[in-house]
Amino acid sequence: MPTFLLAIYTALILIRPMDWWGPMLEWQLVTVAAIATLLVAFPRILEEGGGIWNRLPELKVGVAWVLGATASFLPIFWLGGMNRVFQDMGKIYVYFFLIFLLVRSNKDYRILIWTILLCTVWMAIHAILQHHRGYGFANQPPLMRTRSWESDEVIVQAKAFGIFEDPNDLCLMFIISVPLFYAEFQTATQPLLKGLALIGMPLVGYGVWLTNSRGGYLGVFAMVAAYFVSRTKGYKRWFLIGFSVLFLTLFAPSRFSAGLVGQQDRSILWGDGMAMFKANPFFGIGFYQFSYFQVEHKVAHNTYVEVLAETGMIGYIPFFLMVYFGVVHLRRAMDFGPLLRQEDRLQMAGMFSAAVGYFTSIYFLSREKIHVPYILLGLMGALTIRACYTPEMLNMVFVQSAKEYRRAVYWALGSVGFMWITIRIVNSLGQ
Repeated sequence: MPTFLLAIYTALILIRPMDWWGPMLEWQLVTVAAIATLLVAFPRILEEGGGIWNRLPELKVGVAWVLGATASFLPIFWLGGMNRVFQDMGKIYVYFFLIFLLVRSNKDYRILIWTILLCTVWMAIHAILQHHRGYGFANQPPLMRTRSWESDEVIVQAKAFGIFEDPNDLCLMFIISVPLFYAEFQTATQPLLKGLALIGMPLVGYGVWLTNSRGGYLGVFAMVAAYFVSRTKGYKRWFLIGFSVLFLTLFAPSRFSAGLVGQQDRSILWGDGMAMFKANPFFGIGFYQFSYFQVEHKVAHNTYVEVLAETGMIGYIPFFLMVYFGVVHLRRAMDFGPLLRQEDRLQMAGMFSAAVGYFTSIYFLSREKIHVPYILLGLMGALTIRACYTPEMLNMVFVQSAKEYRRAVYWALGSVGFMWITIRIVNSLGQ
């Protein structure tokens, strides 16, 4: 029952019928689903919550991230801003925690993963309708924009509702669904699920094309890179990761249209973000405030830079550690190889590919304030826990030593230096 309610809660977040379906317009369905899920899950929270909290670093640094984002308004002591951030990010954190708590078995995992995948199928059909008849569900038209101020060429981009009104977000949701569909096709025993997975892959793949999002290319590149990373170890793995990020930082900011010179819009925004961080290194400029302080009132188009600028080190380090621990723990579990159940190996390979694709792509989009990255992180952790079916395996994956946390913090600090250097390179080449 709790997992079923969590699935309903997730579907409401993703497709938001209260925003477009007449009989449910303006209903507070997400709030109702959240309260219902919490009430039903409360006995399990009391019974198992403490053990999960003590075991998983992701949950601890998640709380630190919420508090860090909230504290970004502490220097000006704006209580209204602090209250808003705490409520917004606190709700997302509770949802994130519930995934760890309620998705414990293969059945639980499949209920939630298929809820997500069927939602993406619905959005793909919506995108196809927009392309072929000019409007999708609820008569929503696609986004029409010109390629640039120098050109009158119109680009048609599919979009959906809520957090997917941005075609880039919709594209990323489609992209991460492809490896998850493939994993389900490989592991499902029921013919119906195999058939749905087989149909879902090309359907959402076509949806990627209809979003006309060049950021989608980044996601595809990152997922391919994830495959090669998963096939290597040691310094080769880290070389591939570093090279991939450097390559994307150098060539992607101009939307692949002007190489290293010409359209440097995104890299300039990144430079503005680094300047904001330099001016306010500890607390940042305040959550939600990047576009307020940016000259043209634009967002950073880079989740990591925006988090760094808005929340300083007090927010960036725990946010980075959430992603770091999620990926590292999944990789450690995957390294057990033959000790794992075949189903778990295949599902973790799909999840790893989806995660690397997404968390690389948000280097070019600001997405720390929506549910999707936390849904992905929660599923990664839940799948990792399920795969570690012995206490020894759990202890080897979820290390709780001070050395482990120090290493993670060093990576967070190193990432700041890496971003600063590569952004300086891009902007100097564009001058």
